Amino acid sequence: MLDCFGIFTSIRSSSGGIVDFSIEYVNAAACAYNCMSAETQIGSSLLELLPLHGDELFDDYCQVVETGEPLLKEALVYADIEQQHLSRALDIRATKLGDGFVAAWRDITDRKLARSQNAISY
Repeated sequence: MLDCFGIFTSIRSSSGGIVDFSIEYVNAAACAYNCMSAETQIGSSLLELLPLHGDELFDDYCQVVETGEPLLKEALVYADIEQQHLSRALDIRATKLGDGFVAAWRDITDRKLARSQNAISY
């Protein structure tokens, strides 16, 4: 598979709420994208390794697990959240798997930047 792909399992609090996700599997594309080996990622928590998945994107993943509704999203990931410097734009697809989810994603930053530059030139 050319797109990044991963399998994630819910980590729940004692009250049953999802507090994080354990990374169960990542393919070679995900390793290259995250600049981390599979050994570094597998068994680690999503928010520990990739804290920019917090807030809205994390809530989206929780909704996938809790409702079973798939996620189809273009997400903007900011390197500097306070100053809103765009780091990456991602096309993310996720669906429920057991008490977790599977996700495929691809970097669409170049496409987004080209689109915004074309809009400015008109």
